[in-house]
Amino acid sequence: MHRVGAQIQRLARSLGFESSLRLSRIKGQWDDIFSGPVTLHAWPVNLKRSTLTIVVDSPAWLQQLSFLKDDLVAKLEGFGVKDIRFHTGRIPRKLPEKIVAIERDLTEEDRSFIENATSSVEDNALKDNIRSAIRAWAKHRPGQM
Repeated sequence: MHRVGAQIQRLARSLGFESSLRLSRIKGQWDDIFSGPVTLHAWPVNLKRSTLTIVVDSPAWLQQLSFLKDDLVAKLEGFGVKDIRFHTGRIPRKLPEKIVAIERDLTEEDRSFIENATSSVEDNALKDNIRSAIRAWAKHRPGQM
């Protein structure tokens, strides 16, 4: 009796979407395969035959990852990747879920900034909404305003 995984892989290959399944597995494990900086600036977008295409958000990161290409291929070898191509573009996904904002207390400087930013707003309801939005943003961002 054949293992279910092997049967699914054979079926996917016969239907022509084995690469899509492998790409999906790579995307699902991307944050575990690579460290934070790489996952923030690069994302796999296509897998054709054994060549993975990765979009990178800047020319500087494209150059950096080009230097690391052999290491990247080695980490992806288990997914059948034998080559990588890079191109610059927009990373088509959210920031990794592992990055969590930590709520902090507002400082006196934060409160002063909020008051100054809303002082020219005449509509009280609008002013309160703007204050609330800035407070929420300030509590979840690192550092000072």
